[in-house]
Amino acid sequence: MSKIYLKDGDVAVFTVGGKEIEVSKMTVTPEMASSIIEQSDLKFKNRKTRRVQVDAYAKDMVNGVWKTNGESIKFRKDGALIDGRHRMMAVAKAGIPRDFIAIGNLDEGVEDSIDIGMLRSFAAVLTFNKVEHENGVDSVVGNKLKLDSYRRAISASVTNSKYTRMDMVKEFIDNSDAYNDSVVFAKNLTRGQRVLTKTEVAAIYMHLTETIGWPKDFVQGFFQQLATSSHNGAGIFSTTMNRLSNRTKYQLYRSERITLFIACWNAYVMGNLQKLSEKKAAKEWFASPDKAMVKNTNATVGSLNQIRKMLDSNA
Repeated sequence: MSKIYLKDGDVAVFTVGGKEIEVSKMTVTPEMASSIIEQSDLKFKNRKTRRVQVDAYAKDMVNGVWKTNGESIKFRKDGALIDGRHRMMAVAKAGIPRDFIAIGNLDEGVEDSIDIGMLRSFAAVLTFNKVEHENGVDSVVGNKLKLDSYRRAISASVTNSKYTRMDMVKEFIDNSDAYNDSVVFAKNLTRGQRVLTKTEVAAIYMHLTETIGWPKDFVQGFFQQLATSSHNGAGIFSTTMNRLSNRTKYQLYRSERITLFIACWNAYVMGNLQKLSEKKAAKEWFASPDKAMVKNTNATVGSLNQIRKMLDSNA
């Protein structure tokens, strides 16, 4: 293998995967660093800046211990810096020019796969792609997908081992309006609450409306009544809320909390509001409109509108 020595300012072009990639050495001055950041910010929003990291980099540069380790800074075809923002900010802060390996001519969208070692967050990927999203929607997506797989372990975590981060991003983009609406509804419902959590409400709301097919207004009514235990003759609501609120005494597992929601929901849609059957709910799932129509003897015709009318009459 022969070596090719390039002069400063020369750019090597390689064809990788059918695409031309540019590689060069770039001496970045503090003024250039500031300009790069400013111009890149016009093209997309980067993830949140870690000031501690910038300060550490700048300190190393000032003290002469900054090491060239072969890690590159990367630019898209439109000139946007997609990897190296913290290093550019450090150069601007240190006030000292630094040499970097620069890779350019990258396609738009490749930033989603950069910096896996630092794990760009779900929200950061959405921000990169200029996708409007409510704060906290990432954990709602992960947990809604868990529910879609009949898993009861909802948590505040974004982690979902069955799905990749990009699977979750695609799920959100395909249903972005519904997810954003679910988070707004859950925020308003759980404001001042210490029993129902935003993640639980939004994820279950999405599962019931988008996956199972219940009308949104009907599901919203269920949660609103559950949050206030305000259903006439519905001992199930107050019983459930008491159990959830006494979690320090009962030490409920997350799966047990979901089982309580299932018991509450199934009693609600079946019109059997006096019974709280946790034991039965542990073996069941959230009832669908079809199941409610079959099991509820008051529903003589298989019509969702009639089911809703019957259920509303019990409110």
